[in-house]
Formats: sequence, C-alpha cells, structure tokens
Amino acid sequence: MKRFSRFLSVFVCMVLVLSLLPAANAATVKTQITTLEELTTGQYTLVCPNTKDGDVQVGNLDGTWIKCAEAVWTITVTENGIKLADGNGVYVAPKTGNNNGITQKEYVWSVTCEDGKFAFHGQGSDTTTLAYNATNDGFRSYKNTTVENENYAHDFILYRVEEEAEPSETHAAQIGQTKYETLAAAFEAAQNGEEIILLANVDLGTEMLSVKKQLTLNLNGFEITSAYEGGYAAIYVGVAGDLTVTGEGAITNTVGVAIGNYGKLTINGGKITGAEAAVYNYYYNETTFGSTTIAGGEMNIVWNAGVMEVTGGTVAYLDNTHDLTVTGGTVTELVVNVPDYDPVNGSSANVSGGTVNVTAAARVGDVYYATLADAIAAANGDTVVLLADATLTAPVAANIDLNGYTLTGTVVGTMYMNGGTLITAEGITMAGPANAMYITEDAVITMAANYDLTVVSGTLTLGADWRTLPNQIVTVAAEATVIIPEGMTFTILCDVIVEGALTNNGSIVLGEEDATLTAVEGLTVTTTAGDAVIYVNGKYIVHDHGETEIRGQKDATCTEDGYTGDTHCIECGMVLSEGEAIPATGHEHTEVRDAKDATCTEDGYTGDTWCTDCNTVITEGEAIPATGHEHTEVRDAKDATCTEEGYTGDTWCTDCNTMIEAGESTVVLEHDYVDGVCPDCGAEDPDYGQDSPPTGDSIFLSIAIALIGMLGVVALISGKKKF
Repeated sequence: MKRFSRFLSVFVCMVLVLSLLPAANAATVKTQITTLEELTTGQYTLVCPNTKDGDVQVGNLDGTWIKCAEAVWTITVTENGIKLADGNGVYVAPKTGNNNGITQKEYVWSVTCEDGKFAFHGQGSDTTTLAYNATNDGFRSYKNTTVENENYAHDFILYRVEEEAEPSETHAAQIGQTKYETLAAAFEAAQNGEEIILLANVDLGTEMLSVKKQLTLNLNGFEITSAYEGGYAAIYVGVAGDLTVTGEGAITNTVGVAIGNYGKLTINGGKITGAEAAVYNYYYNETTFGSTTIAGGEMNIVWNAGVMEVTGGTVAYLDNTHDLTVTGGTVTELVVNVPDYDPVNGSSANVSGGTVNVTAAARVGDVYYATLADAIAAANGDTVVLLADATLTAPVAANIDLNGYTLTGTVVGTMYMNGGTLITAEGITMAGPANAMYITEDAVITMAANYDLTVVSGTLTLGADWRTLPNQIVTVAAEATVIIPEGMTFTILCDVIVEGALTNNGSIVLGEEDATLTAVEGLTVTTTAGDAVIYVNGKYIVHDHGETEIRGQKDATCTEDGYTGDTHCIECGMVLSEGEAIPATGHEHTEVRDAKDATCTEDGYTGDTWCTDCNTVITEGEAIPATGHEHTEVRDAKDATCTEEGYTGDTWCTDCNTMIEAGESTVVLEHDYVDGVCPDCGAEDPDYGQDSPPTGDSIFLSIAIALIGMLGVVALISGKKKF
C-alpha cells in the first residue's frame, strides 16, 4: 500500500511538471511576397540583402538601433501606408525633426515595391528611409541624402509568416462533424440531403464511386483523380441517385468518363475533365435516362443522350443525341447528332441563350435538329431552315428555307430558295397558302426530264431566270399564280399549262419549237413593265393583236445608229416585229471655225473643222508660225551740218508699222571757210585778215640765233682779259 502511494505521488508530480512545460510551437510556413497587392496585415520577417556581410534580418528595437537578428514583425496596412511593430510588439518610427535615428512610436510609413523588394519611407516632412548601417550592424531611419551618399542598403525581402495548418490525419472528407478516411466511406455513410466536403486530394485509382442517394459533393478546393475505365464512370450516379457538385476544385479521369449519370446530376462548380468525357448523361430507354443540369463549372467534353439543360458554366465540346436546352453559359462547339440507339426519334437542341456554336442539319426557330426529317416533323407549319446539305427520301409537306444549301428530294409546300439548290428526280409539287416557291437570284432548281412542276395553290415568284426542261409539264392550277418580276426571264422549253393567273413583269420566252404555253379562257396575263416581252412560237396565243404602235424609234445621228422602232400590240404590249438599225449618217456638213492669219510677231491658226449638223469638232486646226519682219524701211534719217547734229534714222517694219531698231545721232561738221566766210551757213572766219602767229620752227630759229650771238660776246670778253 505504501509503495502504491509513493507511485501515485510521483505520477501526480510528473503530471504537474508536464502541465507547466510550454506547449510545443506550431510549425510555421514562410511565404515570400513580391507585390504591394500581396502585402496585407499580418506577421513578417524582414531580410535586407546585398550588404557586404550578406543578408541581414531585422531584429528588435534596442534604444536608438534596431538590432540584427531574426524577429517576427507585425505589419498593419492602413489607408495611407503601413505601421511597423517589432517582435516585441513595439511600434517604430523615424526620429522626429527629419534626423537620422529611430524611435518608439506608432507611425504610418510609406511603402514602395520594385522588383519584388520593399522600402519603408517617412511621410510628410520626414524625408527619411529605413536602412542598414554595416558599421554599427543595425537598422535605423536615415535621411534620404545620407542613404544615397553612404549607399546604405534599404531594400527588404518580405516573408509572410503563418502557422501551418494541422494535418488532416488522412481524413479525405467529412459530413457535418464526422470525418472519414476515404471518400468512398463518406459516400457510403451519407444520408439523403447531406453534404460531403472534401478535406484533401483523393485518388480513386481504378475504383468507382456509386451514388444512390440525394447528396451534395463540395470539392472545397481539392481534386478527385481517377483511372477508372470500366463501363460507367469514376463517379456513377444511379437511377435513384441525385448528385450536386459545388465548390472550387476538380474531378479528373485520365482514362475514361469522370461523371456518368442515369439519375439526376447538377453541376454548379469545379473543373471536370475526362479522357472520354467529363460528363456522360446516359440513355437506356424512353423512360430511363439521365437528367443533367449544368449551371456552373468548366468541362472539356460532355455527351448527352438523355435530357440536359445548360444555364451557365463552360463546355468546350457538347455532343447531343437526345434532348438539350441551352439558356446560358458557353458551349464552344455543340454538335446535334443522330443517336445510334434511337435513329428514328433523332435529337434536338433548343438554344435560346448563352454563347453557342451549333452544328446541325436544320433548325426551326431556336430549336436545332440532327436531321431534316426531325425538323420537318416538328415544324408544324413553321419554316425549316437548312444548316447543311440534305436529302429527302420521300415527298414531304413542309416550308423549307434552303439557306444556301442543297436539298435533294421532293417537297410539297413552301420553298424559300434562299441561295440554295433544289435537286429533284421526282418533280416538285407546290401547295402553299402564300408563296409556294420563292427563288432568289443565286438559287438553282434542277429537275430531271419527264418530271413535272405543279403549282397547286399560292404563288410561284421567280427571283432568278427560270428555265424549264424538255419533256416536263409545268402546271399552274386555277388557285395559283406565277409571277415573273421585272428584269427576270421565264424560258419555256416544255409544255406550260396555266389555269390560274400569270403576272408577267419581265419576259416569257419559248425557246423550243415544240414548247407551248396553253391557257384556258380567261387567263390573266398582266404586263406592267414597259419592256415586257412574251414570245409564244413567234406569236402571242392569248388573243389576236389589234391596234399597234411603234415604240423605241430613234433617229440616226452623225455618230450613232438610229432605230426604226418595234411594232407593239397596244392591248398586250407584245412586240410583234422588231425594228432595224439606221446607220449613222457621218459628218456631212462642215465648216472651218476660228481660223487666223499669222503676223510678224504672232502665230496664226488654220482653224478647226466643225460638223454643222451635230456641232462637233471633227478635226482640229494647226498653228501657222509668225512671219517675222520681212519688209523694212529707215525713217527720220538726217545729215549732220556745220551747225546741227545729224541722225541715222529708225528702222521700221512696213507690214506691221512697228519700229524695229532706233537710229543714232551724228556729230556737227566744221565750217569750211572760203575767203573768210562759210558758204553753207554764212559764218565768218574770225581769224581772217590777221598775221599768222609764229610757228614753232621760227621761234626755235630765233632762239638759236640769239644763243650764237651771246656766245660770240662771251668769247670776245674772254679774249680781252687774256691779253
């Protein structure tokens, strides 16, 4: 007993000691953020790279320095910036007064991010930046100029610090508060109306999940993968099953079908992918088939053999072989096919909304059909629009718009030849309340010989030139009307029997000798176009032509042929005989206009030849070169005299009376005195009767004699002094 008491005491002490020990720290996860958009309020480690000592982490505030050590900081994002608090929860701020330093204070920093690195700056008058000082091995706020001059490191790498989520202990899913190790176990345990929430990615391998209840599968961001390739699908919804898929996540079958449905399936979310199909909506018989609604999510391939409605989501390819309604969402390619299991009933797709590209045989309104027969059977009098070339194996009563395609077969009803081709080997019978047949310009109807075109009622309107074939019979019944619009031609190569009305605003031509246009008494032939023509074996058989008139006559001109005019029946307008061309007369009467003689200085012109009948220039004239000044004379010439200048005279053209060259003045002549008088003008010589003035020779002689005399005197005086 004492031993047990001692053991119990020791055990209690151990429990107390263990209870006082700190709990083990939860594992943490660090995630680098690289953009301002990722920066949210939370805990971070701040690393300053590219210093000379390598990366340095920001520690806690110690006086006026933030030491270098690992610490978890708290960043609080505000409307105007962020608040910084160190590992001890102490707010830090720049030193006031725009000085270097750091202080303890709640402060809103400005933050920038470039190339994934963050920088923290003061705001307002605090032009400072949080930076690392390698000398003091610490961080503080420095003036921006100091940071630049000292090249302080100031860019930070931020890592968000979060506690790692506790492991799910291999739980794959949960229902309510109950967790299950496998998804199959959760599906087995689930009750009608419950939601199965994925807790982890699940690999089904080659196993199949079978749904036999009304359940909701919430993917919850996880993925279900499968390699099932059996007769059904990785997730199979049975006849009694009802499955709704919600949430973000994925369902992928790498070899087969992801989800197969014989019951009820609703897809609201998730990405569903299958190598064969993302979703297969099965068909067993007329009462057993899958019913699927796609309201969201994304699927690569969908096969519908049951009843399906698409209201949202995205489907890359949808093959429909039964009953489909699309009111929303996107279907990149929708193919309406004939089912192998039920080729008689075919398939249809009602597309009234969404973004859908449809491939089908025909449509009636918004409903697309796999075969033309399906569309005709469902039309109930509405127009069937072809969407592909088609063949009818038996005559049908329908209103068909060829829509540019080719139809082979026989139609009883309305035919809209909208650019298409109708090929028939059994003739065409038209019976419609309005337009039995309307043929556009680029439409073609080809009928084999010996088969007939019958217009029973309604109207056959030609929108293109029409040619019948030999050996055919074209019948227009009493209740029917054939309209040939203006500019169109109805060429008859066979027998045409008109019992109803024929409205001809264009042309009717019998192109064969044995072609006939037969009409009963009272045939209505209406001709409203001015150039309407009806030929029936060279004559019009409906009535005898009475009064006639000439139309289209035209006189010939110098350059254009004339026309004698056609002879028309005034009553029916038919051309009874065509006129003949009148050759152009040519330019019979001409005259020369604008002729002009050449002058000394201006060219002349031979003149243009004009037709005086049509007032048209026939040939243009030519220029006549100017003649130049051929005939000249000198005018106003005058000889110079001893009292007046003379003048050589001006040269003038005597043809145009124009001075060609001006003359020049000549100098005054000297007086020629005779006995002291000029005989021309009577002027007297002023020097007449006076001695002549010494000439140069006499002066020179006088000077020489004087010099000799002076020399003699000098010699005489010199001789007297010697003796």
